[in-house]
Amino acid sequence: MPRIPAKVTPLLTDPQKRAAALIAQGRPVVDVAQTLEIPPSDLADWRALPGFIAAVNAQIAETRESTRQRLRALAGDALGVVEAALREEMTPAKIRLDLALKVLALVGASDLAKADSGYTSPADVAEDWRHDGAMREMSRF
Repeated sequence: MPRIPAKVTPLLTDPQKRAAALIAQGRPVVDVAQTLEIPPSDLADWRALPGFIAAVNAQIAETRESTRQRLRALAGDALGVVEAALREEMTPAKIRLDLALKVLALVGASDLAKADSGYTSPADVAEDWRHDGAMREMSRF
C-alpha cells in the first residue's frame, strides 16, 4: 500500500489519537464521542481523514499482531492438552473422537486424501516441466 507523505497526512491531535485507539478497540462511535466529550460530528469529520483512518488501521494491525504472538505462545500448551486427552484412556470416547476429528481437520487430512500425488512416469514429469517452462517464458512479456 503506498505511503502518503507527511505533508498530506498531518499529525493527529491527542483527542484524535485517543479516538483512533477507542475505535480500534471496537467501541461504538457514540460511546467514543461521549468518552472524549466531543460532538459526534467532530468524530464523523475525523473518520474522513486519511491520517485518522491510518491511525485506526495501525492500532488494529498492532492488536492483531499481538494476539497472533500470544496465540503462537499458547499453541504448544494447547497441543499438549489435546495430545494428553487423546492418549488418556479415562477421557470419554466421544471426546477423544471429537478431538481426533478436529486434529485431522486442522491438518487438512481430507485435502491430503483427495490430493493428486503427481505424475508417476518420468516422461510425464519431464513433459510437465517443459510445459511449465514454456508458460513462464510466455508470461514474461
